[in-house]
Amino acid sequence: MMQKVSILIVMITLILSIQSCDKGNSDTDVSPVANAGDDLIVTELSNVVITNIESDANSSEFSYLWSQVTGTAELELNDADTRAVSFIAPPYSQGKEYQLSLTVANESGETDTDFVTVMIVPFDVSENQDNFTKISFYTASYPPTPSGFDLPDTVSIQQVEILDDSNVIIAGTRSEWEDSAVAFKSVDSGDSWMPVFWHNHGAGTYLIGMRVVDQDIIYMLSFGNGSFSLLKSENGGTDWAWVLPAESQYRHPSIEHPDSFVFIDEHTGFVSNMRTINGGLNWTEMADLNQVTPIYFLGFGFALACSDEGAIFKSLDSGDTWQELAPTSSFPSCNSIFFQSATEGFLISENQLFKTIDGGLTWNLVYVASESHFLSDVKFLNDIGYLTIDTYLLDGKHIILKSYDAGGNWSQVYSSELMSFQAVGLSEDLVIFGGDDLDPCYEHELSCNTSMKNSYILKSVD
Repeated sequence: MMQKVSILIVMITLILSIQSCDKGNSDTDVSPVANAGDDLIVTELSNVVITNIESDANSSEFSYLWSQVTGTAELELNDADTRAVSFIAPPYSQGKEYQLSLTVANESGETDTDFVTVMIVPFDVSENQDNFTKISFYTASYPPTPSGFDLPDTVSIQQVEILDDSNVIIAGTRSEWEDSAVAFKSVDSGDSWMPVFWHNHGAGTYLIGMRVVDQDIIYMLSFGNGSFSLLKSENGGTDWAWVLPAESQYRHPSIEHPDSFVFIDEHTGFVSNMRTINGGLNWTEMADLNQVTPIYFLGFGFALACSDEGAIFKSLDSGDTWQELAPTSSFPSCNSIFFQSATEGFLISENQLFKTIDGGLTWNLVYVASESHFLSDVKFLNDIGYLTIDTYLLDGKHIILKSYDAGGNWSQVYSSELMSFQAVGLSEDLVIFGGDDLDPCYEHELSCNTSMKNSYILKSVD
């Protein structure tokens, strides 16, 4: 009798175990639930992240697909096959409403779909206005300088160099007629300015760039009438002397890239595919690069050069020899390159920003602006960086973005319809942006008092 009872207990135990296993197997095949969350209101050009907010204990058994359903601009959806999708909100001018769908599926083929609407709103400068100060560094009614030179009506800033916490140099070109190269200096962190250089040698004269060797030695290059002229300062930009005067013997069909002008020390410098080893007195053409411009000497022991076809060349010996890296078809042009170490650098190509972490061997796309915008300048100090964006649209917005994670993500911190931002100067405690003042007065010359025109820089100490 006891044997029969024992057998019965074992059988019941086996049945319960089997039922328990069957129940466990059925629980693992959970029906998917898609929940894209509430509709969103986001600021134009901000980084947007949307996550399926359902708690998926067995999320590895689900598949996800995010898709754009409506919207005038095409969104570039990142990680669209995961629980969380991200994208850069398009400019408000390209449309204000977008709808996305999220479809979740399990291994049995069951699916569930949810939708979320994203509303785009224009950036409100007043949200961050306290962090920025707009400072007039020049007006046409500026008092005569000690040198007595006659200054132009308006100035477009193309370069900002912060020498230390107090001394800042900005340089640019006369805006209306592009017939002058000018420079201004501040000794109080950008709060007030004094013109230190101006030169006009005919229509088509413009500043190429300014290169700081150290806090005392600075070179400045201008271009006009087919030739370039070179100046040097030995006291931090206060006084300037000609190294090569205007109408020099060194002619070049076009020099358009500020970064193609560099000095790596007081003696060795580059202008496009030409090199000097005696402080700019004489220049020789580098034969290996006669069809490759511009050259970007980046310090850290190497230089990069780009061709119009997208090829990249690298030199490790101050330009004596060049090695072509793997041809790059990811970007069509090289507008600007910035490196903050021997390995980490950024490249601007029209409306795209690329990043390298291996000294330029490979590049990854980290930001794309809309087709109506183009990137002007990028600067980093450790993980903090600023990216300036201009627009082709007459009524468009000019934008400043900031990154806190070495370019991984960007957020908009300033925008303006009346001021463009072509250059960034960045130090530990100071950021200065320079560009064009696009005051509507400039578009209606007959009704404007030219003596009241101002040119501005934008300053932040945040």
